[in-house]
Amino acid sequence: MTLTMLQFLKDYISELDEQIENSASPQSAATTAKRKLREDMQAKLALCIGAIKTEPELSRDQSANLKSAETAMADLNYSGRDFDETSRFCARIDQLYDLYIRNDSDLEEKFCSKVKLRFKPSTYSRLKSTTDKTETWTKLKAWLNKTYDSGLSSLQLIQRATETNFDPNLGWKRYAQEIDDRMEPAQHAVLSQIRKSKLLKNPTSKLEDECNKPEPEDIFSFFSASIIADISQWRFSIFRFFETEQ
Repeated sequence: MTLTMLQFLKDYISELDEQIENSASPQSAATTAKRKLREDMQAKLALCIGAIKTEPELSRDQSANLKSAETAMADLNYSGRDFDETSRFCARIDQLYDLYIRNDSDLEEKFCSKVKLRFKPSTYSRLKSTTDKTETWTKLKAWLNKTYDSGLSSLQLIQRATETNFDPNLGWKRYAQEIDDRMEPAQHAVLSQIRKSKLLKNPTSKLEDECNKPEPEDIFSFFSASIIADISQWRFSIFRFFETEQ
């Protein structure tokens, strides 16, 4: 909360005090409601003041690193609606993070704030409504790969990862990293879908509860069902053949 907002709350409480003091009917329901509101506002103001943290002043090198990272991402924008876009965006931010931010906890949350400014309004709106923690790049990256809207099934996501082009000029290490970056959305999609399926069997639980945790057999069962679903949708003649063999 900003100092401006805190001052607004203090001013509003002062106005309530004045209205209560000058009330022509001190025992009326309206005045009683104002007293209750005043008490609630005062309690919240005290909590807000207590929650304010004094941020450490950045050194010259830290300020320079943060500014360099911000400048380097000035031409980036993220809409969250494309598989390749998510992979490229995360890979580029990974580079900037490794170059300027890694191992500096004082900078990481500020760096993530700069990254979030590159989001298009629709993506930023989803971010504001999430309960996930996104104050570190690792957590923010996980959120991006978990929530972007690709329009692809889990099998299609994995297939796209296997179709990563190899550039001899970049070498095998870079190629392996690109595949790993592309596989992450598929991983999140699979595990999220399994959790949702298990939640249906455990309706009194929450999605992240231990009882809904994906186990190895759940993953294999998921892919078996996905393959059959893919065949039934795109290779109906083969699917009909399977049915007649039963």
